[in-house]
Amino acid sequence: MKKPSFLFLIYLLITGIYFTSCTRRSDIDLTIQMQDSLRNICERMAMELQTDSLRNNAAEYLKVTQPYSRDYFKALQFQILADFNERNYDKVLENIHRTTLHPKFSDYEDINCHYEFTRARCYQYSGKFDQAIESFKNCLKFDSETDSLRESIRVITLNAMLQMMNTYINSGKADESAAYFTFLKDHPTPIINDYCQRDVRSLLAYSYYCIDSIPQAERYIEEALNMSMYEASPARKFRDYSYAAAIFYGNAQRHEEVVEWCHHAIDAAEEYEYTIGTTWTKALLGRIYYKMGHLDDALELYTKSAVAARSSGDFKGEANAYNSLANLYLYWEQYPHANEYATIALNNNLNQPNRDMTLCGESYVMKGLVMSKMGVADSSIYYWNKADSCFADLPYASGSINVDKHLGAFYVDQEDNKNLQEGIDRLRRVLCSSAWYDRAPSYFLLAKGLIRQNKTVAGEAMLDSMYHILNSSSSPLFVDEANKYALQHYLDKNDQQNIQRYAKLYLQETESKLNDVVAKKVTEAMIEYQTERKEQQLLLAQAELEQQELRVKLYILILICLFAVLCSFLIWSFHKRRYYHLRHQLVEQRCQNLLKNMEVVTQRSRETESQLSELLSNKESRMEIASVAPALYRQSGETKFRERFSQLHPTFLPKLKERVPNITHSEEVLCMLIVLDQTTEQMIDILCIARSSVNMARHRLRKKMELNKEDSLEDVIKILL
Repeated sequence: MKKPSFLFLIYLLITGIYFTSCTRRSDIDLTIQMQDSLRNICERMAMELQTDSLRNNAAEYLKVTQPYSRDYFKALQFQILADFNERNYDKVLENIHRTTLHPKFSDYEDINCHYEFTRARCYQYSGKFDQAIESFKNCLKFDSETDSLRESIRVITLNAMLQMMNTYINSGKADESAAYFTFLKDHPTPIINDYCQRDVRSLLAYSYYCIDSIPQAERYIEEALNMSMYEASPARKFRDYSYAAAIFYGNAQRHEEVVEWCHHAIDAAEEYEYTIGTTWTKALLGRIYYKMGHLDDALELYTKSAVAARSSGDFKGEANAYNSLANLYLYWEQYPHANEYATIALNNNLNQPNRDMTLCGESYVMKGLVMSKMGVADSSIYYWNKADSCFADLPYASGSINVDKHLGAFYVDQEDNKNLQEGIDRLRRVLCSSAWYDRAPSYFLLAKGLIRQNKTVAGEAMLDSMYHILNSSSSPLFVDEANKYALQHYLDKNDQQNIQRYAKLYLQETESKLNDVVAKKVTEAMIEYQTERKEQQLLLAQAELEQQELRVKLYILILICLFAVLCSFLIWSFHKRRYYHLRHQLVEQRCQNLLKNMEVVTQRSRETESQLSELLSNKESRMEIASVAPALYRQSGETKFRERFSQLHPTFLPKLKERVPNITHSEEVLCMLIVLDQTTEQMIDILCIARSSVNMARHRLRKKMELNKEDSLEDVIKILL
């Protein structure tokens, strides 16, 4: 009897151990499932920018984790993100600092990377741009031997590079951004080398674009587009295509490609529901349609955008679409329509419970612009000041620049000099932050204001800057009334060189305006037709309602509809014939004007050749040309010095630019002084700069010419004579 009892006890012991083991395994599996579930919930809430719900679920997640494990630090990260979403940045930075001090924290490279990225974003949103940039750079240093962790680090690396570029640009250091991404391109980290080569070139291209280095920007964005993309996500495709469209926006020869890139970017933005990206790209596409003369395409684009945004409940997209429509009708000088759409956009923004200050400001700016065009000066100033208050807490380039642009233009154009200086000050701020193709109007307005203040030299310098910008593009660019104003100014001064320069531009502008007149006439006809069509659609809607009342009226309404369609067809035919007749007249007029212009240009060319022959035949004139003294730089300025030097050595500067394509303006002056055998001390005296600046300029020039230490800079330069 004892033996069976002993065996039974052993059996019970083994069974208990087995069931205990199963229970523990079941508890572990349940804990892992809870961890995974809570982690997924927290990740979703973090993406949705939730606060209290995220904090509560993160606390539950923390309870089911082992202390100082990966999940433990992950749960703490979600609690930190809840504070981040509440914009409690000081608390976030304090908690990050306390958590990262734990010895176990350094064991998890991917967690370290996430914490560093959150720290950088705190600095970024707090306006501590230098600290944000350093933290973003630290994010690029992480790596791992585990593929899954490496993938997590790769995602943070991409975001860190993008946000670092944005921080550089928003802090006015786009040149430093270009320099750093050039360094990353040449010295990539392992993560960047394996996965992000295309991304670096794309961000480098946009950095160059922000400092107006368009050739370099075009080069690197084309390199990026020709490279393969690791995991071609919609966000990355949108970034590259939108950058390409923005960079080549000013290149008339690439407009067809820009349109294609815009469509690719819009498709990518809609694929991952990036509303702001879609709106921005559609606005860019609309501006390209303006440039190409496809105004009907622009109208259709904005109208469809407004309808789509309204149907999806996207009030921001709808407001932007209506602002774009208002801007389009302003271009067509259809001010009542522009005012209608600007009012809709403004009311749409003001009626939202949580107002977007950027969108409100943009709507106020558009409303003010419409009021200005309609001649209601007090209202335009009121709306622009309201916009200024909306942009007060935002970066300057996010909106205040537009207020300064419009108010500056308004004050400079007023006959009363009361606010003239304020207008000039606002336009100077615009010059510091605007894109290269937007600066020309500001230069023109500043020239007008400064000349009105009797600061003629400074005003003419602004005209020169405007001229160089307008002629730097591959296609002719014009600022309304600028060439006419400059031509009249130099006619009053009898400045023959500038008279010829601006007369040529004025002729080109006149020809371009003829094309615009044709386009506007066609647009007016199209608007009239669309208005009549809307009226007919209203009649049809009323007829359908009356159909339910009496069956007899149905036949009458059908006859009315048929008559309306016939009238619409006749009206359309009439406008069609009118359009072709008007176009024929304008083409004939354009041909006559071109013939007259050709005769004027030919006559002026002959007069110029005659004057040049007289100048060269005159011994005293030749001696004056040959006497290029370096002191002329101080006495008469760089422009006169360059003119005399080019007359004496006409082939030197073209050869120098061919030898050093990226030579700067000041480096050209240095080379001209070297040709004139000026010593370093003389250069210091002439240029009024420090010796270190001269030495640095010579060093940069040698580097651009790729000279060895034993090569003489003077000998190499004088060979070009």
